[in-house]
Amino acid sequence: MFITHFWRKLRISRKLGFTFGVFLILTLAVVGSLGDLTLRRIISKNTQIVNTNFVIERLVLQMVAGLQAAQQADYSFRLYYPEIGYDEAYELYALDVERQLDNVILLSSELRERVQISDNQSHEESTVNLFLSLAEQYKNSYEAVLTHIESLAAPQTGLEDRLARSTDLLYLYTVERNVIKN
Repeated sequence: MFITHFWRKLRISRKLGFTFGVFLILTLAVVGSLGDLTLRRIISKNTQIVNTNFVIERLVLQMVAGLQAAQQADYSFRLYYPEIGYDEAYELYALDVERQLDNVILLSSELRERVQISDNQSHEESTVNLFLSLAEQYKNSYEAVLTHIESLAAPQTGLEDRLARSTDLLYLYTVERNVIKN
């Protein structure tokens, strides 16, 4: 009752001003709510993108570190196998190279999955595919090199061992012939 009596006593300009004020407050509340909702969605999406990029960066750095460790172990294998023997060098270094390369390939598969989730797929996906193919090619070439080194350096069956035995036999044969002739 009081409100209707109050409303009837007001002049038209005050009624219009009051109505406009209420409309303005409602409009600002709706715009503010929509702005807040939109801002929260943008912040959430940006956080997701940043987190995905951090994961991608971590995976790439782990892959690079794995490749560097594999190269170092490969260098050590090639350097030390003539001194310590093929079998021991294989156990100490070559198995580590293979393990590192398998880990890099596993990480690159995980990286491929992460890149498919992110929005900038075309450039990142081609980079991941290149990185994965390089890791696989490196592993394949390393296995081929190991096969060749094994054919050269394997104990009892390797070419180096067989050449050493043949040289020893040739030396003994030459010494025996010289002893017989003298």
